[in-house]
Amino acid sequence: MPKRKTIKIIFIVAIIFLVMAFALRQILMYTQEQAEFQNKTYDTLQDFETVQEVANYLDCEYIKEEESKNEKYETDIYLKFKYDLYTDGASNQDYFYRSAILFAQVTGYSNIRLIDDSKDLVIAIIGDKANKKILKLYINGNDNYYGEIDSLKTLEKYQELNTVYSIEVQSDLLKELIKNDWVAKQVDCGTEETTFNNYTIYFDEGLEVRKINTKVFNIVFTERYNKEVVNDIKVNTDLEQIKEKLGTPTFEQVIESTASSRKSAILWL
Repeated sequence: MPKRKTIKIIFIVAIIFLVMAFALRQILMYTQEQAEFQNKTYDTLQDFETVQEVANYLDCEYIKEEESKNEKYETDIYLKFKYDLYTDGASNQDYFYRSAILFAQVTGYSNIRLIDDSKDLVIAIIGDKANKKILKLYINGNDNYYGEIDSLKTLEKYQELNTVYSIEVQSDLLKELIKNDWVAKQVDCGTEETTFNNYTIYFDEGLEVRKINTKVFNIVFTERYNKEVVNDIKVNTDLEQIKEKLGTPTFEQVIESTASSRKSAILWL
């Protein structure tokens, strides 16, 4: 065999060997990275360093990241979420809100879109880099997606009746609110402890009050409120006793809370 031909064969074999060695190295590195992903623990938001880590943590299939096609956003992240927006009618809101928080944190609260083409799903996040928080969250263009969908689903489950019963208001607080056309500043609810989910908490008084503009929108009487509210009914009065006093409610719905405890939403008109 000519010497030149032998050298050429050796050169080709060497190139093949190098390519195989490089491919093997890449495979080993990928395997090691995946093992690290699986074994890494996350105790705080700061433990996440990359978008792919977040996707892995959320059991998403990471596809790619690229400059956003929408000028309002910086990055489009393509992936396949583990869950649909609803599973057998049950909301997966907690999962998607948690996903938004994690992806927002790891991208420095920039404006991003999470795109799952397989589900026709786009979650758009408007972030505040300076204050490190989410300003707006859009699910398929709707900034109140779960609120609107759940409201419609709730309406479908209501059992509507036509009976009207007389309500005798006994709570002094309610009397004052009614007298003053529900203007919040006209009534002294007590000492404000904190706020949660748009409600002002008056812990010692047993009240949770939500205000919209200048008026009281909703009041929750907690177990610490030990006075009669209406018709000799207190907070701890048994539901069947309440029905005996007020009759069958106009609307009644049983709600499963996230803690798996049952709560009843009751309304008499």
